[in-house]
Amino acid sequence: MHAWISGLCSFALACVFYMEAVPQASATDVIWVGDDSASNGAWSRTGNWTNNTSPNFQTNNRIVFQNNLTSTNMLNDLGWVDASDIIWSNSFNVSRILDSTGGGISFATRLENNSSYTQTVAMNLSGVSSERVESN
Repeated sequence: MHAWISGLCSFALACVFYMEAVPQASATDVIWVGDDSASNGAWSRTGNWTNNTSPNFQTNNRIVFQNNLTSTNMLNDLGWVDASDIIWSNSFNVSRILDSTGGGISFATRLENNSSYTQTVAMNLSGVSSERVESN
């Protein structure tokens, strides 16, 4: 079962969507550092990811927005990507808009903002969960 979430949303309230069971593998982090100032936040640029390495988006990998050193945008220019969770860590010290050039993120469980700053999602999201989809 898919829960489609599209349009513009900001995280100020917690929401939980209960879904049907799907097995879940353990997660590996794909970490955003936003350090490729020439790319203006394009996901296709390796300088925006930890170790300057292209991310490997899979359903068992978590997308973690850990830092945003120089990028003023966060633009998914890779089309649809998969992830287990989408998380802004408490070290993400700026508000940003997560946008796309037409794709989105299909995530399994959590959309979570641990940052003290408001984060805005302006791209398509599709949520499929082992037990529930959480947004907080």
